[in-house]
Order: sequence, then C-alpha cells, then structure tokens
Amino acid sequence: MKYAMLINYNPTNAAEFSSIPTNVLLKECGYVPLWAMDWAKYGGKDIDQEMMLFPYLQKRYGFPTPLCSGVIEDNGLYKYPGDPDMAPSISIEFFSREDDGDSEEDIPIATIYQYNSGFVAVVQGDNKQIVRMD
Repeated sequence: MKYAMLINYNPTNAAEFSSIPTNVLLKECGYVPLWAMDWAKYGGKDIDQEMMLFPYLQKRYGFPTPLCSGVIEDNGLYKYPGDPDMAPSISIEFFSREDDGDSEEDIPIATIYQYNSGFVAVVQGDNKQIVRMD
C-alpha cells in the first residue's frame, strides 16, 4: 500500500512566510520532504519492514537526533516556555485511502511540520516528537 502525501505551504498563514515563494519554502526544508516521499511511496516500510515515520526520518538523517522539549499544538505551532511560538513553514500530511466499494475515505496517518532553524516535528497517532535536523 502506498500513502498519499499533501504538502501545505505556510499552513498557519504566518506573516513571516506570506511573501516567500513556495519553491523557496520547500528548498529550505532540505531532504526531509524527499525522505517523506520515499516513506509514503513504500507505504511506511523500509526494506520490507514496517517503520513509523519518525524512526524512518532519523535513519535517513543518519545522525543522533535528541528530542527537544516543548509542545506541538494541533495546528502545528511549536511552543517552548520563554520563547516565541514557532509557526511551521510547511506541513506534510500522509493519508491511506480505503475503498469499501461504495466510497473512498482518506485516513490520516501522520504529519510532518518543518520550522526555521532546522526544527522538524512528527505527529503520528498520539506520538508528537520534535528534533533538529539541520
């Protein structure tokens, strides 16, 4: 099974990203969107082994990525006490499509949020993790 992938540019309509062209926002995200496309293409697998999105990105990054503290809001805002809130420059949403014969339904699988300074958040189910991949 392959997953569908949707890239949203400036998903929270933050003023800081409103005048930046979408191709520039995507370029600033580095390899993460490419790794995300691979994960989606192979249906959440890495060499025929089921793998959650966060460990898959860590494996592709190739360096230790200690978790950062803070809170990822439902809309993707990253909040850390004492710092200004960070809005994501892009979000990448993943869906599986189920066809029961009568209709198709998109089922959310995971979301990646990318922020300035190399911060990357992954939300999959109840797991919300943020790291720096710069």
